[in-house]
This record gives sequence, structure tokens and C-alpha cells, in this order.
Amino acid sequence: MKCPKCKKSSELRTKRTMANGHKVIRNRYCPCCKNRFVTVEQFQSDIEASRSEAIDQMASIETEKDNLSQQLNGYRELFRGLGKALKEVGK
Repeated sequence: MKCPKCKKSSELRTKRTMANGHKVIRNRYCPCCKNRFVTVEQFQSDIEASRSEAIDQMASIETEKDNLSQQLNGYRELFRGLGKALKEVGK
């Protein structure tokens, strides 16, 4: 792999496999400019699964937001009714 700084060839220093073998982290070193950098490789299927989970969570949050909004409107109506009732009692 080429160094992002000087564009020369880099050397692999260490390689770690993470997340049940679905992610590979490599520490690399450039002998020309002495730059150190990390690359991360993740399988496309894992990225798509994560994206799908995020979309499902967003849909769930939107549904919950709509439910809370309806509850809030219900409470507003309740308090308006209580306010009117208190005004009538005070007359």
C-alpha cells in the first residue's frame, strides 16, 4: 500500500483481526518519510448489515417520536380543559 503522505510504498508492521474475523486492522510504516498510519478493512456484508440495523433503529425512533408527539398533544388538550374548568369554578 502507498503512503498517504509521500505516496511511496509502505511496510506492514502489525495486523490484527477483530470482531470475529470481520474486521482487519493494519499498522503500516513508510520507510521514506517515517509516517505511520493505520488501515481498517471491514467486510461489505457487515457494513450493509450495520446500515440495515441503523435504518431499522431510525424507523423505530421516528415511530416513538410520533407516539410521544400524540401523547403530548393529548396532555395539551387535557391541560386546556383543566384551565377552562378552573376559570369556570373561579367565576
